[in-house]
Amino acid sequence: MLKECPDAPIVLFVRGCLPASESMGIGIVGTRTPSDYGTISTQQLLNYSKGYPIYIISGLAIGIDATAHQHAINLKIPTIAILAHGFKYMYPAVHRGLADKIIAEGGAIVSEYTPSVKIEKHHFSARNRIIAGWCKLLVVIESGEKGGSLRTAAFAAQYNRDVLAVPGR
Repeated sequence: MLKECPDAPIVLFVRGCLPASESMGIGIVGTRTPSDYGTISTQQLLNYSKGYPIYIISGLAIGIDATAHQHAINLKIPTIAILAHGFKYMYPAVHRGLADKIIAEGGAIVSEYTPSVKIEKHHFSARNRIIAGWCKLLVVIESGEKGGSLRTAAFAAQYNRDVLAVPGR
C-alpha cells in the first residue's frame, strides 16, 4: 500500500517482524486524552477484528495509539508502530516498554529515520503520512479539531484510503 503513495519514504528501518503481505493494515489514531467511550470503542473494534487477516498500524503516541497497540498485543493481532525518530530514541519515553513488547509479540517498530535521528516536531507529520499510506482503512477515534489524527486522516483521503471515525465528546 505504501508504494502507491507519491511521497512514500525511500527506505524504512524495521525492528521486529512485518505481517504477511496478504493481511490488511488498519490504521488507528486518535486523541491523547480519550474518554472511557473512546478507549472502549478502540478495544471493541479490535475485539470484532480478531480472527481476520489484519494488522494494526499506529504511531505509539499516548492515548488511543497506545490503547490500540496494547489491545492488539492482548488479542494476538500483529501491530506496527511508526516512529517519528530513530530507534535510539523513544517518544514518549514511557512507551519504550510497549515498543519492546510489540517486537517481542511478533510485531514491529518502523522508522524512515536512521537510528540516531533525534525527535523533532516536524517529523510527526511525516510519520502520519506513513501510517495513512500503509493502511487500507484508517479509523480516527475522538480526535480534536486540530492535531495529528486529522492530519493523518487528510493524508489517508489524499491516498484514497477509507477513513472512518468514532466521534468524540
